[in-house]
Amino acid sequence: MISMTLISYNKPLMATKVMGNITFGYVQFIMGWVMAWIYVQRARTFDRLAEEAKA
Repeated sequence: MISMTLISYNKPLMATKVMGNITFGYVQFIMGWVMAWIYVQRARTFDRLAEEAKA
């Protein structure tokens, strides 16, 4: 929700250059995918532990 607010209302922040030609908006997009990947990895671990607990 916060990222949608930033994208919608704070366009100068999203256009801020972080490194070279990379803007804050790109960094936020990449971090979203990284966080999703971490979530999937952790969920797999929890699923495996739950299956072991059932057995």
